[in-house]
Amino acid sequence: MDSKDIRGIIVFIVVILAVVFMRLRPNDVATERLLDAQDTSSWETLEHDEFGYAISYPKSWLIIVSGINGEKGNPYVRSRISGLTLNIFVHQHAISNPTIDDIVVWNNEEIRATNEIDRNELVPTTIGKNNYIAYKIEYQEIKSQLHIDTEIYYLIQDDQMYAINIQNVYESGDYDKRVIINNFLNSFEVIK
Repeated sequence: MDSKDIRGIIVFIVVILAVVFMRLRPNDVATERLLDAQDTSSWETLEHDEFGYAISYPKSWLIIVSGINGEKGNPYVRSRISGLTLNIFVHQHAISNPTIDDIVVWNNEEIRATNEIDRNELVPTTIGKNNYIAYKIEYQEIKSQLHIDTEIYYLIQDDQMYAINIQNVYESGDYDKRVIINNFLNSFEVIK
């Protein structure tokens, strides 16, 4: 073997290693962010006074705060918290004297545009700093070969309806994100 062949082999190996590293790197970053998110001592709090709520989040995560027009075709999205494979959307909808029937209608509007499979019914639960009565629905959807587990928690407070939409993008080898999801849910608070 001459030096040209050896250089060719080295270049080939470097290219292969670079491709492997680039494919693995996003998952490593996502895992690192999720592991950091389990410790809430460094979390920050988003207070959205205009829409009357607060929620805490890991400071390394992406935060997008929306106004009255919402985002991406959904007029009710008020904020999005993104940690790569775990996304939390807070929706708010003002309505006079909202009831569970209004939640059912809103839920059907929210889910209508998804490719849902295996949806359950609304189940009563409690969430937030003040143990708000909420209604939870879970479903799965497949988007571009990604498996997404979605949980939506609806709650009514005065003339406001809130929905906390949690989208967990499942990846092979992923670990349970329940601790982080519960940290988000437990931090939610309606503010006046």
